[in-house]
Parts: sequence; C-alpha cells; structure tokens
Amino acid sequence: MKVRFGSLIPPLLGLLLLVAVAACSEATDTLPATPTPAPPGQAVEPLPPGDRMAADAFSEEWQTIVEELDEFQRDFDGWRAGLTSCHGSSVYEALQGFAAGSAGVTAETRELPRTAVTRELADIVIAAAEEEEAAFRRLRDRWQPDNPALFEGVEESRSVAARAQRDAEDMALELREQLEAAASPEERAALQDFSDALDAVNDDWLGFHDDYAELQAAAVHLDDFAEIGELDRLVAQFDKIVGAVSDLPSVGVAEGLVETLQATVEAEREALLEVHGKLQENLTALLEGQIQLPHPTGPTGSHLDEMGPVFDESEATLKQVIRTTTLLLDDDPREKLAEIQNFDEHYAALLLSWDAFHGRYNDWRRTDGGCDRTEVLQSLDRFTLRMGEVGRSVRSLPQSSYLLPMYNLLVEAAEREEGAIRALRNSWRPFTVDAFKVVDQERVTAGRLRRLAAVGLEELRDRS
Repeated sequence: MKVRFGSLIPPLLGLLLLVAVAACSEATDTLPATPTPAPPGQAVEPLPPGDRMAADAFSEEWQTIVEELDEFQRDFDGWRAGLTSCHGSSVYEALQGFAAGSAGVTAETRELPRTAVTRELADIVIAAAEEEEAAFRRLRDRWQPDNPALFEGVEESRSVAARAQRDAEDMALELREQLEAAASPEERAALQDFSDALDAVNDDWLGFHDDYAELQAAAVHLDDFAEIGELDRLVAQFDKIVGAVSDLPSVGVAEGLVETLQATVEAEREALLEVHGKLQENLTALLEGQIQLPHPTGPTGSHLDEMGPVFDESEATLKQVIRTTTLLLDDDPREKLAEIQNFDEHYAALLLSWDAFHGRYNDWRRTDGGCDRTEVLQSLDRFTLRMGEVGRSVRSLPQSSYLLPMYNLLVEAAEREEGAIRALRNSWRPFTVDAFKVVDQERVTAGRLRRLAAVGLEELRDRS
C-alpha cells in the first residue's frame, strides 16, 4: 500500500496529531515534547529546515518499508490461501467420504451368500463390518482437532474386524475339510454314531442346566446346609455328563468336535466347583459364627448366579457342534462344498474392496490428509524472519522530536504483527478452526496505527 499525502484542514490535523501523541505517550515520557498543533485560526509554526529534511527522509524510508510490508502480506496471504489441506473443512470432507466408504463395505458384506452352510460365516463378517462402519460414523460426527480418542475407536473396530475375518476364514477352512472327509462312507458311518451319542449328551446337559435353575429359584427358601447339599447332588450329576462327553465316538471328522465339547464341559465343571467352594466357605463361616442366619438372599444365594454366562457359552457350543454334525450328515457333502467355494469367491472380492478402503484411510492418516506439518512450520519460520526484518527497518527510521509520535505508532504496528506471526508459529496445529484469528486481528490494528501515523506525517510535511 502507498501512503498518499495531501492537504487536510488544520483543525482536523491537529486533533489527529493529538491522538497520535496520546497513543505513544508511554514511549515519549523521557523524550522532548512534540510541538502542540496551533488552535483553529492561528498560523501553524513552520518546520525548521533540519526537521523538514528529517521528515522527508522519514517519508522516503517509510515508503520503502511499505513496499516490503505489502509484499510480505501478499506472500503470506497467498500461502495461507493454498493451505486448504490443513483446514478443518478438509477433514470433515474426508471423514464424510470414509464414512460413506465404510457403509459401502458393509453393504458388500451383506451380499455374501448366506446358505445353511455359510450363514454363520457371513454373519460374523457382517457384524464386524457394521461395527467398523459405526466407528467411522462416530468419527465423522464427533471429530475435533487434537482429539485422538475417536481415531483410536476406529483402530479398535478395525482390529475386531480383522479378528472376525480370521475366524470366518478358519471356520470356512475347517468346514471344508470336514465336508471333504465326510464324503466317504466310513466317515459318514462314524459321524452318525457320534451324532446318535451326542443327542443323549445334549439332553442330559440341558437337563442339568434346568435342574440348576430350579435350585436357583428354590435357594431363597433354603438354609445353607440344604443349599450346599443340593449343589453336591448337582455336581455329582454333572460329573456323569463329563464322563459321557469323554466317551463320545471320536473317529475321523468327529474327533475335532469331541475335543471342542470336552474343553467346554471341563470349563463348566471348573466354574461349578468354584461356586461350590464359595458356598462351602460361607457354610464354614456360618459354623464359626462369623455370619448369622437367616440370610436366604445374602452372599450364599448370589454365588449361584455366577454360572449364567458359563451355561450360555456351553449351550452355544452345543448348538454349533450339533449344527455342524447335521450339515455333514444331511444331503450330499459335495453340494455343500460348492456352497463353501461360492462363499470363498465372494469373500475374496469383498476383501479386495475392504483392503482398498483401509489403504485409502491409512494413506490419509499417515499424511494428515496431505497437510505437511513440517513444511507449514518451516514456512512460518521464514515468515517470522521476514516480518522481523520489516520490524528492524521500522525501528531504524529517524526519531526527531517532531517525528517521534509517528515513529512510535509505526513501531507498535510492526511489533504487533511480529508478535502475531511468532505466536502463530508456536501455537499452530493442523485443522484448528481459528488458527489465524490473532494474525488477522493484529493486522487490522496495525493498519489503523499506520494510517494514523501517515496522517501525522502528512501534516508535518505540509508545514512550510
């Protein structure tokens, strides 16, 4: 910007000069006083020749500084305008795209074949994709700068999805191997023996769970002695189920199914004995007088409820083993192998899309969406140095008594902009909403100070 000088009405000039002097009063307490403008109607005292020359030199040097300052501000504004990848709006746009991309992956998982053979495999993958999609939606809707929690939520959902994919792949492989083995007459005969024996074990196991539920319901009416006596009877009843599981036929394909049931029945037995031990501790405490009767709804009864999750897990395993056995026995295994093959083909195409989506997201995260933090900070370093040079040029202007008010105004303006650029360098973070707010405010203030100084300088140069 160029400072243009012209004639002004003397009273107005006097008023503006008084404002300039007041704005710089703190800096001029120990310096010669600035001449007071003449009252309206009174002749203005001419400048001495030496001061006139100083004002001309001041004006010429200031014009050079103005050109440097204009160039600095143009360069800064142009750089800032090109910093779109570091604006918060770019993040919102990217997150909207990733939420849509995740929804597309979920939609593709729902297209996986869901026959009697592959339904469970598909459902595992679909549930994982839906959870990942929900995490991306939360990230899109709640994102804030410098808040990693939502990004961590996305990573956690991706880990869960990866585990689900591996589980589905392992289950598909195992089912394929079982179907291939079940195609032989010998394997089918052995599997049929296993299925017949499993029916009896399943009835006894579920019957035990019913008997345990009856004890839970009756516990409120039982004392400690009767309650633990009933539990002793149930433990003995369950030991027979453990033995029956161990005796299941385990030839060929049935071997893996029996191992699964054995692990499940042993886990339930351990949990049952743990509950029994806690009830026994309560009974011992009762006999030693540490607790008082009656307490039908107290600590003793509550321990029986601890078996609920264990029973749920056991019943889920039983259902899965029975379902697998039925699949292997019913119809022609070759038809089911064809269904597995069809699932694998669709699943492979899904993984390509899913992995490509993750790749795009990974690239965006790695580069902050193209916002190069190092480059931005290096640019701010350069702008800080340039603004510092402008400030030094301002501070080197002449400082005669007549020029001191204008000098102080220009120095203050330069220091304000210098400080704002330094503060931006130290506080800048990508994607913040008002990163440049202080710079904008200080530039406006500095502009007012410079215009005020220009008015005062023009008044001095008009004095002849």
